Amino acid sequence: MGGSLAHVALAALTALSWLGLGTVLLRPAGLTGDRALDGLNRLGAGAVGFALLTAAAGLAGLARTSVYLPLFIVSAAAGAVAARRLASGARLPSLRTWPRWELALVALVAVYVLVDVLATAAPISSQDALNYHAAAPAIFERTHSIGELSWSWATYQPFTVEMLMLDGNLLWDYVQGAYAPLLLALAALATVAAAAERLAGRSVAVLAAAIFFAQPFMAWAATSTFVEPALAFVLALAAWNLARFIREGSTASLVLAGVFAGAGAGIKYVGVATAAALVLGGALAARKRLDRRAALAFGLPALLVALPWYVKNAIQTGDPFFPLLRGGPNAASEESRRQILEGYGAGRGPLDALLLPFRLLAKGDLFDRGDFVSPLYLMFAPLALLNRPARRTASVVLVASALYVGAWFVSSQQARYLLPLTAPLAVLAAVGILAVAAHGRLGRLAAVTVTAAALVAGLGITAVYASQFAPVVLGRTSADAFLARKASYYEGARWLNDQLPADARVLYEGGTLYVDRDVQSWTLEALPKDAGRAETQRFFARLRPTHVAVASTSLQRLEQLRYVGARPLARVVVHQVYSRTRDELGPPETMLVFTVPGSVR
Repeated sequence: MGGSLAHVALAALTALSWLGLGTVLLRPAGLTGDRALDGLNRLGAGAVGFALLTAAAGLAGLARTSVYLPLFIVSAAAGAVAARRLASGARLPSLRTWPRWELALVALVAVYVLVDVLATAAPISSQDALNYHAAAPAIFERTHSIGELSWSWATYQPFTVEMLMLDGNLLWDYVQGAYAPLLLALAALATVAAAAERLAGRSVAVLAAAIFFAQPFMAWAATSTFVEPALAFVLALAAWNLARFIREGSTASLVLAGVFAGAGAGIKYVGVATAAALVLGGALAARKRLDRRAALAFGLPALLVALPWYVKNAIQTGDPFFPLLRGGPNAASEESRRQILEGYGAGRGPLDALLLPFRLLAKGDLFDRGDFVSPLYLMFAPLALLNRPARRTASVVLVASALYVGAWFVSSQQARYLLPLTAPLAVLAAVGILAVAAHGRLGRLAAVTVTAAALVAGLGITAVYASQFAPVVLGRTSADAFLARKASYYEGARWLNDQLPADARVLYEGGTLYVDRDVQSWTLEALPKDAGRAETQRFFARLRPTHVAVASTSLQRLEQLRYVGARPLARVVVHQVYSRTRDELGPPETMLVFTVPGSVR
C-alpha cells in the first residue's frame, strides 16, 4: 500500500512538472484571464513538450534517468510556483448552496477518481499494454533509446503518450508510467467540466463531468494505458481555445487550438481524424473569421507539433503513416493486421450503418467493450437541439461528430476510437438532459430516471471491474499471483526470467512486458510463418537469439526452428486470459523453449 501511495505522490509531481514546463513554453502567449483555461493550456503544453523532449533524447540514445530527473525536478518546482499563482485569490465554491443532485454527481465523480487511482496502482495486465503500450517504453528504458521495433507495426504510430510512460519508467517503474495516461484522463475531466461551466453554467458542467467520466468505459480506458483519454483531453482543449477565438478573436487562442490539434495527431493515427473533425467544426462555427492568416495561425503549430512522428516514420520506412499507405513488411503481416482491425463491429454495409446506433446500445460487445459505453451520449446528445440558445453550437458538434463516426464506421470499429468524441458529446448530452427535464413533470421524470439508471448501472459494472485490482493493491495477494490470473502467458515470461541467463537474447511468441531479458516478439512482421529455410536462417543470423519460446501448436514456427537446428530446452504450461474482469482463463497450453546453436548466431 505504501508503494501505491508513493506512485500517486510521484504522479502528482509529474503533473506539476508538466505545468512547470508548459508555463515556460507558453510564456510568450500570455494569459487568457481564465484560470482554468490557463492552467490546462500549460498542463497540456508541458505534457506535449516532455513527450517531444523524451523522443529526441531517445533518438540520441539519452533516455536515461540521469538525463530526465534534473529536468523533472526543476519543472516540478516551477509547476508548484505556477500552481500557487493560479490558485492565489481563487474562491472555493460554496457547496451549501448547490442542489443535492449536483452534490451527488460530484461525489460520484470523486468515487470514480479514487477507483481509477486504485486500478492504475495494480501491475499492468491489459493485453495491448503487454504487447506495446507499456512494453515498448519498458524496452526503451532498458536500451536507453527509442530504436525501431520492426516486429510491432503499432509502435510506428505517433507515441506521445508512450513517451510520457517512458518518463514514468525512468522515474521509477512501469506502474509509474501507467499513471501518465490516467493523469491525461483526469485532465480531460477537468477540461470538460471547466469548459462546460464557462459555456453553459454549473449544472451543465457537473452533469457533463459525470456523463464523461463516471462510466465503466472511461474507467477501463483510463486504467489500461490506452491513449484515447489523452486524445479526448487535447481535442477538448483545442475546442475550448477555438471557441475563445470565435468569441473574442484571440490569435493566441487560435495558435493554442492548433498546438493541441497537432498534439492529437501526435498521439495516434486516429488523432488525425479527430483533428480533421475539429477543423471541420471550427470552420463551420468560425466562418466569419476565417482568412489566410487564421489558417496559418492554426495550421502551422498543428503541423510542427505532429510532424516529428511522421518524419521519423518516413525516414525509417518510407511511409509516414506506416503501414497504412504502402502496407506492412510482408503480405502475411498485412493480411493479419487487416483482419484484426476489420474484425470489430457488425458490418459496413448501408443497413449496418442504419442499425449502428441500436447495435452500439444493444450489442456493444461487438465493438470491443462498447457495452461499457454510457448510453446517455446516444440518447441525449441529439436532444441538445431542444435548447434554442445551444442549437447552433450543438448542430456544428453533431455534424462534425457524425462525419468522424462515418470515417470510423468504414475503418476499424473499436469503441475506444470513439472516446475522443465523448468530451463534446458529454456537454451536449447534459444540455439535452436538462432540456428534457424542463418539459414538464413527465420530462423531468424521464430525464431523472434514465440518467440515474445509467449512472447506477455503470457504477455497478465499474465496481466489478475495479474489484479485481483491490487485493493486489492492498497487499492481500502478491503481484506474481495477480499476474498469473490477469496477464496472458505470464507463466511463460516468469519461467524465462527465472531460468535463462541474464545475457540471454530471447525470441518470444507473446507480449514482452514481463520478459526481463533482451527480447523481441516473434510476430509476422518479424518473420512470416511461411518463410523458408534460407530466409529463416538469414533472420536468425541477423537477430542472433540465444533462446526461442513458442507455442507447441505453432507448427510452422517449429519447422523454422528445425531450419536453424534449435534444440529443445523445456516445456512450460501457460494460460491465455480470456477476461480479466471475470477472471476467465483459457485451457492449459504448452510453451516450448529452445536454445539456438552458436554457429547460427
